[in-house]
Amino acid sequence: MNGLTQIDDLQPEPTYDHEPTTATEQIVAGDDANKSPTDTEHATSPIKYFSTEALRVGSHLAQDVFNINGVLLIAAGQQVTPRLLHHLRHRNIQTITIGHKKPQKYAQTNDNIDTQQLDAILEKAIEQFIPAQSEPPPRYANLSLADLNNEAAKGCERHAEATGLLTDLCETLSAGHSASGSEIRRMVRQFNETVMLDMDLLPLVVSMQSPEQEYLFSHCVSTAMLSVMIGAQLGFDREQVTEVGLGAMFQDVGMLQVPEDIRLAPRPLQPNEWFEIQQHPIYTLNQLERLDSISVAARFVGYQVHERADGSGYPRHRSGMFIHQCAKIVAVADAYAAMTKARPHRHPVLPYEAAKTILFEGSRGKLDRTVVRAFLDCVSLFPIGSGVQLSNGQQARVIRACPGQHTKPVVELLSREGQPTTQLVDLATDDSLKVISAFTYIEP
Repeated sequence: MNGLTQIDDLQPEPTYDHEPTTATEQIVAGDDANKSPTDTEHATSPIKYFSTEALRVGSHLAQDVFNINGVLLIAAGQQVTPRLLHHLRHRNIQTITIGHKKPQKYAQTNDNIDTQQLDAILEKAIEQFIPAQSEPPPRYANLSLADLNNEAAKGCERHAEATGLLTDLCETLSAGHSASGSEIRRMVRQFNETVMLDMDLLPLVVSMQSPEQEYLFSHCVSTAMLSVMIGAQLGFDREQVTEVGLGAMFQDVGMLQVPEDIRLAPRPLQPNEWFEIQQHPIYTLNQLERLDSISVAARFVGYQVHERADGSGYPRHRSGMFIHQCAKIVAVADAYAAMTKARPHRHPVLPYEAAKTILFEGSRGKLDRTVVRAFLDCVSLFPIGSGVQLSNGQQARVIRACPGQHTKPVVELLSREGQPTTQLVDLATDDSLKVISAFTYIEP
């Protein structure tokens, strides 16, 4: 893995969420691919539901395509064009069906939210949320290496405590009961205090998390920690940072409404299953209606965290200025935390590969560039906690990031046996050394 400092050469990496297997073949070729139009018209095959994402430009449809209310959208034999896809998205048509008989109205499970009214409220909230323009907190190393490691151990205890609190609270909400978010707010404020103690602590804590059997809640806590870190780096004030962290904590509570055989599927998802995943932001909003002590900004994180700056996200395909700034921050933190932990359908990627993907998706406009830059200022391209191979043959562990010089972190040299030596090297000031490869560092 030589030449890692050549950032312009970065290539796209594997995606970090469940991805659907393509359904174009089922719509285009399907069981009726070899039948005449008359045969297709009189087919009695069951109605199938697909996300509009299953349509591919250039494909010719073998069957009629309807919306969920049974209105014919595309006749059999027509070609899928960019203009057609734009038309569907402009009308917010996210689900289509195939089949001869007019389908019944699709039941939107647990969807009690008026999304049009919600979007109107969101537009006002975006206008009112003005991030603080103060300077980001100082990046100097406040703690010695020994104190940094001691505080990181305490941070792991707080991570476990927050995961337990979040698990109990989300299960209460999913059971239909009301709950208070005050304890979670207290935990997020502790994360904020950790940032003020040392900016490199939270990414170190996240890097030390072992795989969890129930991934969801631990993931949300890690995402919250990273989100608090990014918000602080961007110069948000303490209350704004708290709202970002709270939104990250509760962003995926709606996933509990998704059937486990979909949410925990050890395989790529089918398009109709992927559509169910894409509904979980709406489920999250429904759940948060029963939670007090949570702000409008934090609620909108759950609604928009999976939107993307280029409009490719969900559930509403919002883009740019129509996405709340808090959600843009959590989107980056969520993506990194997801990629670096194992999921039922895939293995984790190296932290370096995850950071490289974040950088690539920022460069092509999928993730907010300002947020991506702040993220890399906090963790570096070789993220804190990673193992790296240096140009002199020595191995080291990344301890601190160097803002603005993302390939030159501060590292702690390791012995030949892989043990920490307490000897630090600042690659930003030592021109004789550079990182040539990365590996997963395991605490001895």
